[in-house]
Amino acid sequence: MDSQAHVRKARRLEATLYRLELTADSETIIETCMLAGTHYLNALAHDNGILDVSDDLLHSDKPELGMPIPDGLAPAFASMKFIEDLRPGLVRGPDDPSEDDVQKCLDNFGVVASMMSGQPEKSS
Repeated sequence: MDSQAHVRKARRLEATLYRLELTADSETIIETCMLAGTHYLNALAHDNGILDVSDDLLHSDKPELGMPIPDGLAPAFASMKFIEDLRPGLVRGPDDPSEDDVQKCLDNFGVVASMMSGQPEKSS
């Protein structure tokens, strides 16, 4: 998928994300941060020549990139790793997310989204 398609999907998900309630929709918020953030991360990777548009990341470290993450993109990869590590116990596992967990997830998603916002628009 090309970066423009990733960004379109991420922005639609992000628009939904901010209509959700922090406590009542906590698992949905975490899942949406994961999905939208992964779309943004893929767009960043495509736009910065890390991944060909025929390849996509499923997680910040899967599949392996086979190269070091450029320093400028390290915050996005670290933020997505935080979300990925938070998600199993709180969404698929037995633990209930606290408001603090959800806020940290949103904060880390914000890092990824803001890095994408700083990228120049690609022309078709």
